[in-house]
Amino acid sequence: MKWAVRGIRKAWLKLRMSSHTATVRDMDIPNARPFQEIPGPSGLYNIPLIGAMFLFKPFTKYTVETANMLYNDLASQYGPLVRVRLGEWVVLVSDVGDMERVMRSEGRYPRRMEPYINVLHCEKYGIPKGVGSLEGEEWHRYRSPLNARMMKVDSAHHYLPVQNEVADDLVAQIKLGKIQKDGALEMFFRYACESISVVAYNKRLGYLSPHIDSDPEKMQDLKDIQTMFKLMNETLTIPHILLKKLPWRAKREYDAAVNRIISHATDYYSNALTNIQQRQQDGVVDENNFMLSLLMLDKLSVEEMGSVAFELFSSGTESTARNLQMVLYYLARNPDKQNKLFEEVVEAVGPRAPLTTEALGKMKYIFACMKESFRLAYPILSGPQRYIPTDIVLRGYRIPAGTSVAMMNQKAAKDEEYFPEPDKFLPERWLRDETGRRTVPIPSSAVLPFGFGPRQCVGRRFAEQEMYLAITKIMQHFQVDLEQGHEEVELRYRIFVGTKHPIRFVFRRRS
Repeated sequence: MKWAVRGIRKAWLKLRMSSHTATVRDMDIPNARPFQEIPGPSGLYNIPLIGAMFLFKPFTKYTVETANMLYNDLASQYGPLVRVRLGEWVVLVSDVGDMERVMRSEGRYPRRMEPYINVLHCEKYGIPKGVGSLEGEEWHRYRSPLNARMMKVDSAHHYLPVQNEVADDLVAQIKLGKIQKDGALEMFFRYACESISVVAYNKRLGYLSPHIDSDPEKMQDLKDIQTMFKLMNETLTIPHILLKKLPWRAKREYDAAVNRIISHATDYYSNALTNIQQRQQDGVVDENNFMLSLLMLDKLSVEEMGSVAFELFSSGTESTARNLQMVLYYLARNPDKQNKLFEEVVEAVGPRAPLTTEALGKMKYIFACMKESFRLAYPILSGPQRYIPTDIVLRGYRIPAGTSVAMMNQKAAKDEEYFPEPDKFLPERWLRDETGRRTVPIPSSAVLPFGFGPRQCVGRRFAEQEMYLAITKIMQHFQVDLEQGHEEVELRYRIFVGTKHPIRFVFRRRS
């Protein structure tokens, strides 16, 4: 009987998710209601260039770091489809059926927004755009060989042995008391930098060395990467023309930080390339080595490979560290879930053994914990964004080609219809039974922490593996708690998810 009820519910949810799309297919775009009639803020908020200013402090309670709350409130006030001027016109979409329509409409060469401060930096210094910023056929030429080497499920497995050692060093730092109660995020950031360096530059760079504090160049790199994302976030709501024409302090600081990162990254890459070329001359063939395999494919120039290495190193570290922090936070808040994960780790890996591909294949609950953390503390403040290449109709409204459409996944991820008890940390909702079914069907478009389609995060497999490793090792050695009186946190966004105040972890050694 229960199976039948679940089947009926699943069919009903599938019908609901597809209802808007079906209507669109049967509808001529010329008969749709005009774009201007989509509900949303009006009056002062629609003034070109400066209208978005009135949505934030001092005119409202919202800041750039709490824009997720603004978007949620707009959806509550105007409905699941909202038109708002955020410098340019943006359509906020929070219904999963509409999201799937957007996903199917992104086209062969998807376009997404790039922080304009980075566009200006590239133009000023003549820096070629990386794969994350390119568009059209040039983006496709660049991205295709990366997909072949980075998007396969086992893409990151080659690096498990050395990244196990990195995770061991993270544990050692914790045991030595190197993580102050309010400094865990900084240590996770160093861990992420060290983990991805073995992929991007084919060597460890020493970010978890006991003597890192006395290395000014590496300490500056850490500071500059964080500054880069901070300034990207601060300038998001500044109209492009004003950001370009006026001498903003943020532009000067951004230029300085990024130029320093590029300078150091160029040295790292040059050394890595010399090593790789020597291995080629020696007849060493290792297709599992990411950078060597790219060179052997002969699809990208040496300069383009350097750009890939730089983007991996600079862009993935901040997001990985912040998401790792949030998973551990929810495990600390829910000791019963932490104990269940600990039992899985001991059964699959052992109390002290390294993580292997075989063990990883057996671990389902760690994946569920990560997914549930992504749901509760969504990695970015809304969800994936696209400039749609053709006119589409959502909810009877015509949205013209070239419009920026932002998917409101952080709101959909708390929809009670798909996530009963949405404010609770329940990793079990992501598990499947022996038939492959979940207890409650979850729309595939509801939680997309790494994006979707051809433009999803190119470093996804490596970021996931870094998190699996850190969580596994920490569970083996510690029970993770929170300092009494500091159990509650308020989410804040600096491009990626964070908290208003540092999370004060307590790591208790397991016997």
